[in-house]
Amino acid sequence: MKNHLQKLILACLLGAVPVHGVAQTCFTESEMPSSTPTAHFTDHGNGTVTHDTTGLMWAKCVQGASGSDCTTGSVSKHTWQQALDTAAASTLAAYADWRLPNMKELRSIVEEQCDATTINLAIFPNARSSHYWSASPYARFTGVAWFVDFYSGISFFTDHGSSKYIRLVRSQP
Repeated sequence: MKNHLQKLILACLLGAVPVHGVAQTCFTESEMPSSTPTAHFTDHGNGTVTHDTTGLMWAKCVQGASGSDCTTGSVSKHTWQQALDTAAASTLAAYADWRLPNMKELRSIVEEQCDATTINLAIFPNARSSHYWSASPYARFTGVAWFVDFYSGISFFTDHGSSKYIRLVRSQP
């Protein structure tokens, strides 16, 4: 298992593993319990879901996509500053307080039971198995921020000029 994970990480870092169109594989509940079970989310039917465990409201679709299955619209990647600006300007479901999630928040929706797409696809349909920005800067270097690779579920950091997907979040009163 450790050797497989090391190869997977190396392949992702080198870009040898495609991150789109890869089938999600998950352990069974008896092998490894789900870290983000569907029962822990409330779907509001307006493009948002609430993670009942954290109280955070999430955009159901990656930024740019819409519809109940997140297949409508045009999805694009953003630099870190573009991601921050896009989140702040969003009025999804008539809320004006959307933002990028911090690292802890973004990691709270990683589905540890699965690989090749480490997110609950029943809650976040058509999610990209790729990199998503967090709002958390990397403290040791300026111009660097954290992101989550939703192919492997692992967190990394990179320069602000890199292009990544974004998923919006908001705190609820």
